[in-house]
Amino acid sequence: MKLITFIILSMFCSVVSAEDCLEPFSQQHEAVTITPDSDPASGMYHVRVPREFDGMELRLLILSATMKEAKERKEISLPLAIKTRGELTGSFFYMSSNWLNVRVAAKYGEGLCTELVAEFSM
Repeated sequence: MKLITFIILSMFCSVVSAEDCLEPFSQQHEAVTITPDSDPASGMYHVRVPREFDGMELRLLILSATMKEAKERKEISLPLAIKTRGELTGSFFYMSSNWLNVRVAAKYGEGLCTELVAEFSM
């Protein structure tokens, strides 16, 4: 009986959590910026994002890019560490010379349904 109750409750909870993100919200936003480091030789870029958006806390930063190799292109995607210093929140990354179309997505809220995006092309 306990097993059946557990299964029913877990099914109900999974349906409720799956409905949390029925309509994901994604937009390019001027508050999300990608800027080169003050020393151009470093190859580093800084990402700045709002710590909160519409009352939701920043949960994840994802960098995506297209890598151009010999004759083909590959898509990469990786999480960035979220850093906060004073009023600034963001991260940084090294931009490889073979990256095109860099995109940084800041995801907000419990279900990560709200996404603010910045794009940078080489």
